[in-house]
Amino acid sequence: MQTRSSSREEVMMILYLCLGIIVIGIGFVTIFFVVKEEENVFRAIPGGVFVALGIAMAMASMTLSGRITERTSVVVSTTTDANGVMLTLADGTKVPCQPEQYSCQAARVGNLVMYETRRHESGLWISETRVNFVTRGPGQ
Repeated sequence: MQTRSSSREEVMMILYLCLGIIVIGIGFVTIFFVVKEEENVFRAIPGGVFVALGIAMAMASMTLSGRITERTSVVVSTTTDANGVMLTLADGTKVPCQPEQYSCQAARVGNLVMYETRRHESGLWISETRVNFVTRGPGQ
């Protein structure tokens, strides 16, 4: 049985896939009319950009939509501000600590952190980064 959030993600993935197909169609129609009216093929470059963008959107929505990836890195710095604690990891990732994640908020420089990234339904960007596990070094 599917949960409400997973069916929402599937609907969003299908919408982004359809958007990609529409952009591909716009590109092909543009190329068709530009090449039909003029002999200069270079005027069809904007249509080619639409086709490439549409293909990228469709492929990302089919392959990366909602993907969760677990990674491991070392904390190189911690920042505390009005938004809470932010960990900067050795791989360049900045991970905001959620208020209920006490182990994340207590992380120190040199701790090993296991975190996960969740991609947006479109698959084009990361929508959430969350700490799962923090090791403690000696004396902590």
